[in-house]
Amino acid sequence: MKIKKILCIFAALMMAVSLLFSCNRDSGLSETLAAPDDKWQDVSVGEPVSEMPDAERDALILSIIGEDSDWDGDYSKLTDIQKNLIISKMAERGYTVKITSDGLVYISSAPAPSEEEFLKLVKDALGGDFEWTGFSSLTELQLVTLSNALKKAGYNAVLTNGGISYYDPETVPKSEKYYRNPTKAEVDAVVKEFLKDDYKSWDGNLKSINEPTLNSIVETFNSSGYNVGVSDDGSGLVRLEEPPKETTPVYNTDAPTQGQEQGQEQSGAETSTKPSGSEAKKSLAQASLFTFGGTGGDRFLNAVALADGGCVVIGNFQSSNGDYSDATGNWALLRSSVIRFDASGNVVWKRYIGGDRGLELKAAAQLKDGGIVCVGYTTSKVISTPDGNLDVTGTKNGVDGLIVKYSENGSLDWAKTVKGSKGDSFVSVCATPDGDFIVGGKTESSDGDFEGVKAGFIAAVLTRYSSDGQTVQWRLAFSGSKFNRIDAVATTPDGYVYAICNTCSNDLFFSDWAGYGDNDTVVMKISMNGKPIWYKSIYSSGYDEFLGLAVAPDGGCVIGGRFSENRLAQGTFNDIHNYGATDAAIVKLKPDGVGGEGVIEWITPIGGLSADMILGLVAVNGGYVAIGQTASSNHHFAAIPNKGALDVFLAYVGESGVLADLKAIAGSGNDTGLGIATYDGSSVIAVGATRSNDGSFAGLQPASSGSANVSFVGVFKVNSK
Repeated sequence: MKIKKILCIFAALMMAVSLLFSCNRDSGLSETLAAPDDKWQDVSVGEPVSEMPDAERDALILSIIGEDSDWDGDYSKLTDIQKNLIISKMAERGYTVKITSDGLVYISSAPAPSEEEFLKLVKDALGGDFEWTGFSSLTELQLVTLSNALKKAGYNAVLTNGGISYYDPETVPKSEKYYRNPTKAEVDAVVKEFLKDDYKSWDGNLKSINEPTLNSIVETFNSSGYNVGVSDDGSGLVRLEEPPKETTPVYNTDAPTQGQEQGQEQSGAETSTKPSGSEAKKSLAQASLFTFGGTGGDRFLNAVALADGGCVVIGNFQSSNGDYSDATGNWALLRSSVIRFDASGNVVWKRYIGGDRGLELKAAAQLKDGGIVCVGYTTSKVISTPDGNLDVTGTKNGVDGLIVKYSENGSLDWAKTVKGSKGDSFVSVCATPDGDFIVGGKTESSDGDFEGVKAGFIAAVLTRYSSDGQTVQWRLAFSGSKFNRIDAVATTPDGYVYAICNTCSNDLFFSDWAGYGDNDTVVMKISMNGKPIWYKSIYSSGYDEFLGLAVAPDGGCVIGGRFSENRLAQGTFNDIHNYGATDAAIVKLKPDGVGGEGVIEWITPIGGLSADMILGLVAVNGGYVAIGQTASSNHHFAAIPNKGALDVFLAYVGESGVLADLKAIAGSGNDTGLGIATYDGSSVIAVGATRSNDGSFAGLQPASSGSANVSFVGVFKVNSK
């Protein structure tokens, strides 16, 4: 993404300091850890998006929906035309907004027509006798036609049946002003408009349509900004132009060319899809799979792989029978387990922790001393284990961050809460090479342990602690008006830190790095002393969320998550076809940035026509393995067709990002893959939860009844040659 012309002074200073003190990988020099500094460094710059005063906003809305309206502030209760009138009226007064499920969201200003002009454009585009009732009633052809009319009138807008969003073309770099390929559903909708009754007998191939009609269909899309033509096989419309070569990373977009076609039966985790070429020999092979839990609903969330071939797994549980029959305590709602298994899947030790109002551990890491540090959050006043209450101050009236340290043999070393007066939580942690650990999460507080964070906002936070949790080495905060959180963190062998921040904000820190779609991801590289080195936005016009993070052998990083596009494809995925509701993707970033911005090396999308996403990622021999969940049965997932509402999948990609293998862990119920770990790259440990008792889970005990989850652990060997 193009950075704003003038970088803030603070960011420039940070860059200067990092260049002076960061290590040079080629020289063999290493940075020295600075003296501890527990003051918050709020990296947030810029100003919040200007918002209309509440009283003025409410008066405007009531003037539209009626002064005597009993509207309670729920925007979902408004009609489409009321929503668009609100958007138009606020635009006239200099405020640009969109209305989402979260309510009224202020965005960077973009030209928008007045109500009168908009309705006139509707009449002119769709016919004088057309009765406007809102976007939800428009056909695909009408949406395209209206979008084209708005563009000709000088307004840049993305239209869907859910509404309209105006954008400023200057915020879209010139090399990224490309529309994505139309989806099959969009093409079919327009074809149906043209073929009418003949649509029922259409064979699905565009080349079977008579030439004049086909030309009109193609022109319908091209008149709205696309530049597409019919694909060679007639299966869809594909974009004709290519982005400038110098701005384009490698896109590994091809589906594997060998493997099973959709609809053929395969069973269990041994189903796979194979590529041709040099990656064909790489594969994953299931070594073991077992379940764990009771009847109350349990999930494994995260795993730490150990040198002896075993693992430590954290999760949440609500069962009090089965494998949790020994879990007793003064607990309510969610409580957490920390369990060590040996290489054969036998329990070495089990530890439980909970509270009177709920507690959840979300992530874990093994420290240099062999101990396990876990992070999460608690809403409890009293925190306890089966042995009694802990000497830890619980929350008064909110959510607090929680850190718990266990020794290698499972004894509880210490626990602490990190809190202010509002909501605080941790969801990610990693160990540093010298024995410290780094915690990521979010806060809404600006007092207590978060004094110094910008007040009135939500900050993604990153903190480096000493191994005993008592000394803060450094703290960073990245503030914005909406949701912001550090969801993953990792360190390189020489001490650099990578972090993933997911955000809905478009102001303060995120004014330079996010705010383009419904959710964006910012990847950060930071020195061992907490000095930012570079940032990189992973964004599109839709929803982007990346949760998996691994350090690459060259010192760069690889991330895994999901993305989606609205009609206008822009940003990171502007040259990648979005197949389903969301598609999974793996993105490799180079070690070094340019001008304070990270550089993408390659992108590998993995998708079908339904919803697909990656939740975890590890580096292994010969590449990377990601864990995720899918509802698809086609394209990349044709060889492992969906067996239930959600299936777990493992994706093995080579070092250059080429998809080498897919494996499924699936039954007829909901199966979710939530965490993945490796010790030496020769195998991976996959954990999650299932409501299936067939397919991959047939014959395993404990078995899910179908109405509640049991946890699972699967081990897969990595064949890298």
